[in-house]
Amino acid sequence: MDTATKEIGHVEMLATMIARLLEGAPATMTAEAVRTG
Repeated sequence: MDTATKEIGHVEMLATMIARLLEGAPATMTAEAVRTG
């Protein structure tokens, strides 16, 4: 259970980082990132 909680935290950190990197990006770039992700 402890390992699963840590892994969920890591996924959340990665998702936040990607969202911040895409902030202000053109809509086409954002759509491409979502489609290939």
